[in-house]
Amino acid sequence: MKKSLQIFAAALLLAGINSAAWAQNRYYWRGQTGGSWSTLSNWTMVTPGNAPLAAVPVSLPTANDDVIFDELSFSSNGRTVTVDVPASAGNLNFSAITRTVTFTVNPPRLPVR
Repeated sequence: MKKSLQIFAAALLLAGINSAAWAQNRYYWRGQTGGSWSTLSNWTMVTPGNAPLAAVPVSLPTANDDVIFDELSFSSNGRTVTVDVPASAGNLNFSAITRTVTFTVNPPRLPVR
C-alpha cells in the first residue's frame, strides 16, 4: 500500500512539472494609441481585434509568456510603447507589426528568455 502511494505521488509530481512547462500564456498588445507596459488594459489574452473587455489579464506578462505585437496592435504610425516597469517575456514577437512604432525601455530592463 505504501509503495502504491509513493508511485501515485511521484506520478502527480511529474504531471505537475509537465503541465507547468506548458503553462505559457500569450499576451497581445491592444494599446492602439501606444501607452505603458504596466497598464493592464493595454494587454489582452486574445488577438486585439477580437478582444472583449473581459479579456484584460490580471497580471503583466512574465518570463514564461509570449508577448505579441501584431497588425492589430496599433491604430496608426508613430505610436510609442513605454516599458515603465521591470518587465520580462519568454518570447517577444514583432513580426506582424505593420506600423512604425517606437519602444522605449525605462528602466532599461526587458530580459527575454
